[in-house]
Amino acid sequence: MTEYDRRGVWTVGYPIESTYLDLEIYRLVAIFGAAPLVASTENFDWGWLKRHYEFPEACRLLVSLAAILRNQIDASPLSAEDGLAKHGASVGTLVPDRSKPGKSKPLSFRDACSKILHADFINPDVTDAEKPNESPLNPVVHLYGELLGKKWKASLNVYEFAQCAHAVA
Repeated sequence: MTEYDRRGVWTVGYPIESTYLDLEIYRLVAIFGAAPLVASTENFDWGWLKRHYEFPEACRLLVSLAAILRNQIDASPLSAEDGLAKHGASVGTLVPDRSKPGKSKPLSFRDACSKILHADFINPDVTDAEKPNESPLNPVVHLYGELLGKKWKASLNVYEFAQCAHAVA
């Protein structure tokens, strides 16, 4: 769709094939959805799989989707707004300054893409913090970084992110 920004300048992002993008969204959701089942499988080396494939692949998908969709949002903001209007405004929570943890705000989809791309550290949310390599992933990812000298933390709901990603794609 051809779109013009507020200044009348034609905007267009990188061409994407939405079918393949939807497949990447599906893969992301499937990783988190399958985690409890895989973790409960007897005689299965869950820790090895988790360390080598599960969470690294989820991170790869998050970064890939965030880069592609952030480009789409910036290139066609009106189309993105139309797609996102059908979903909630938040895909998680953001603590802009970790020295003030009580001051959180909703994490918008666009901000979530930025936080994914600029995070210095990403931490999976697990069911049992005592045994993180044996515990299935929850569909929440914690991102940490720094902006203008302030350390931030974003908690991303993966399923909400995926719904919004599909709406923008």
